[in-house]
Amino acid sequence: MCIACLSPAGIIIPKQHLIESFNHNPDGAGFAYAENDELHIEKGFMDFDSFYAAYQPHEEKAAAVHFRITTHGETDEANTHPFRVGKHMAVIHNGIISSVDRTQDKTKSDTFWFNQKILVPIYKRDSRFIFKEHFKELIKEYIGWSKLVFLNNKGHYTIVNEEKGEWFEGVWYSNNSYKETKKKTQSITPFKEPTKSTQPAVFTVGSRVTVDYEHNKQLNGTGTIDYFTGGQMVGVKMEGQEGVRLIHMSFVHLLKNIFQKDDWVVRLDGSTPDTVGEVQGIAGDGVVVRWLNAMGTDFEAPDYVIKADKLQHWQTTGLEEYMQ
Repeated sequence: MCIACLSPAGIIIPKQHLIESFNHNPDGAGFAYAENDELHIEKGFMDFDSFYAAYQPHEEKAAAVHFRITTHGETDEANTHPFRVGKHMAVIHNGIISSVDRTQDKTKSDTFWFNQKILVPIYKRDSRFIFKEHFKELIKEYIGWSKLVFLNNKGHYTIVNEEKGEWFEGVWYSNNSYKETKKKTQSITPFKEPTKSTQPAVFTVGSRVTVDYEHNKQLNGTGTIDYFTGGQMVGVKMEGQEGVRLIHMSFVHLLKNIFQKDDWVVRLDGSTPDTVGEVQGIAGDGVVVRWLNAMGTDFEAPDYVIKADKLQHWQTTGLEEYMQ
């Protein structure tokens, strides 16, 4: 869901923080800086090297830096931040402003339309509106949990919902996706007293999920949670795709486990198609199965966990028919 960064004059954002921010938010970058009473905006960088080459000469100046991950609108240069509010003011945004009307052109992001419909008209009446508390309070009510950074040509800045981000070594970050992600490895918790209620209702590393991504249909499908950012983004390894993609949690849903204890199941993947197993319990997105031997007369081998999407219900009337 993006990261917005604010560096006052004389404070340099560490390059590694910029790299991590881009890696976690790879859908375009940009920055605004103040110099000689002028506000400059450079944006539309779709790779880190081009961004850093443009940014480094200005890294000691007061700057608002943004790395985008698509939630609304197209993934293109036009939707990268910052946006110009007026001649002497720029804005960057982290979050989703769901109340803004995007029906006029859905290829544009919610931030684009919020700037055009709300901020630009206010700026035309009062170019210093955002430095006045009553305007900040009104905007805060409108944007909810989103965070906005405003920078003007003097290098003066203000942050709406500043307390929802963090200051670190003189730089303000809207979330912690500037930090290196330490990925967790998946481990299977020992199975205990299987019941229908043991399926988790929250995401965990290794959870199987479905993705319904409005603005990039190529990402839709099933995958596995690889890591969390600590914010509202989650790293998902999609089936059939290379690498791990950061996706906002609002587009990620747990792959529902349709099985229950005592169900009879067979595998979907074609291996041992004539072997039937009995569900002993549910373990997250997996099913604990005890398999019958080839004769159907007794259970063989220990119970083990298999992913729910690798199974289907056994379509017969009962065990007696299988054993005949």
